[in-house]
Amino acid sequence: MKKLLLVEDDLILQEMIAEFFNDNNYYTYSCSSYNEALNLAFEHDFDLWIFDVKIEEGNGFELLKELKESNLKTPTIFTTSLNAMEDIEKGFKVGCSDYLKKPYELKELLIRANHLTKDKKVKKSIKLNDEIIFDYESNIVYKNKKIYPISKKETKLLVLFLENKNKLLSIDYIFSELWEYEEPSFLSLRAYIKTIRKLLGKDKIINQRAQGYIFAE
Repeated sequence: MKKLLLVEDDLILQEMIAEFFNDNNYYTYSCSSYNEALNLAFEHDFDLWIFDVKIEEGNGFELLKELKESNLKTPTIFTTSLNAMEDIEKGFKVGCSDYLKKPYELKELLIRANHLTKDKKVKKSIKLNDEIIFDYESNIVYKNKKIYPISKKETKLLVLFLENKNKLLSIDYIFSELWEYEEPSFLSLRAYIKTIRKLLGKDKIINQRAQGYIFAE
């Protein structure tokens, strides 16, 4: 599962792109402002950035320039209504990998995104124990070759632990990943942790009181 940072100030278009990419093997983090995008880019290891140029609190060109100056090398697609030759030239000068003029079809954006991330080594499946396998591409858990039912949030939590072995995942961080637009729930999180312990091993998910959880492997 690839991770995408989408910066788009048209909230309707932002939602459409995020939903489309989420249905096509991406985890999408969405925002509309320069500063929020900057924070997310430093907090997470993304496979791809898709930046609109005209965004809140700044512009996509300056955003990418600042990130490149911080030695972040994530492939980047600019999506914008700016189609003058000097704008295209500026986009590539600050370090973009591709430049797509609006309006465009979501399928075309996905094709370009997949091309830029195709060399990423994405795990197709991982064996959790002798009975259980997790398929990254389909986000499905199999137990003894049969589908083991877990919820979307439990799947997200499982991926968080698998991608952050031996690291403390704070409660706030887990909340932000699992409940992007909803009110987080401690009770629900405890239930999800119980499910994940069944998959990864009861003793491997360590509770750091009032701090978070560690998948110790």
